Amino acid sequence: MSHENERRLFSAWKVFLSSLKAEKAMSDVVAAKSAVGLSAEDNKRVHHRALQVFSKCREVRKRARENYLPEDVSDERLSREAQFTDILPLKAYERCMSLCPRLVNVVTVS
Repeated sequence: MSHENERRLFSAWKVFLSSLKAEKAMSDVVAAKSAVGLSAEDNKRVHHRALQVFSKCREVRKRARENYLPEDVSDERLSREAQFTDILPLKAYERCMSLCPRLVNVVTVS
């Protein structure tokens, strides 16, 4: 490995570890624990930021639910769409079918 690639890899690793530490601190605060290695003030800031993020997530989910249009999954529609899967080589995935939800299996068979 060249010195330049090694330097980039090390730099990326440092960014990853930094993100991991921030995520751990956030997880601890969300779990109502004090994050290890953070001052009381930093814990308060992380907790406040977590509450802001959760609030924003709730807003976005609420808007998404308001604009949600249920997809037509009637037998008639699925039968019409099945023509597009008839040419797919699904035999290769036969052993994986147990990993798929039943609805997907039914749609695939249709």
